[in-house]
Amino acid sequence: MSVLWPRQQCNCKITKNLILHQKNLWNAWITISDLRDTVTKKRHRLQLLRQKLKLASILKGQMTLLEDWALLEKDHSTSLLGAIESLKASTLRLPVVGGAIADAQSLKDAIGSAVDVMQAMGSSLCSLLPVVEELNSLVTELAKTAAKERASLEQCTDFISLLVAIQVVPRLPSTLQVRDSSLRAHIIQHNHVPPA
Repeated sequence: MSVLWPRQQCNCKITKNLILHQKNLWNAWITISDLRDTVTKKRHRLQLLRQKLKLASILKGQMTLLEDWALLEKDHSTSLLGAIESLKASTLRLPVVGGAIADAQSLKDAIGSAVDVMQAMGSSLCSLLPVVEELNSLVTELAKTAAKERASLEQCTDFISLLVAIQVVPRLPSTLQVRDSSLRAHIIQHNHVPPA
């Protein structure tokens, strides 16, 4: 009986150690699985942010066209106002009392010239109107996308801060650290860009 007692104690210790190691392995597996899920989600979010950045860079090129349109519109408005004033000066400000005489042919030529200028400006404006409407819808969409992007960037900043807080970042592969640094740099740059 005395020989069995130490053997049973040894078996109990081995069983306890085995259970303890199994629990540790299980907890480690759960932690690793959670970290993998987190990293996978971060990669997906990073890919989404990259796609949004590409879209923003494409739409940013369209903004110059819209700014050019503002300059053209100003020139057209100025020309139109000038034509209206010239037409008023040609017709409404004629002295019609006191025996004033006007050359009918020069008056007809002035009015015809003003009408021609206004028709040319009208056709020019009509041809540009669809482009302006399309740019307007693109700018509206860009504003919505920029707002969503800003929210996503803030969320990524929170996630990165969380990762740093639990000290997961030093254990990740170096490519993810580079992505993290790149994302931080983009966030800093994005915060310095004035909103459109």
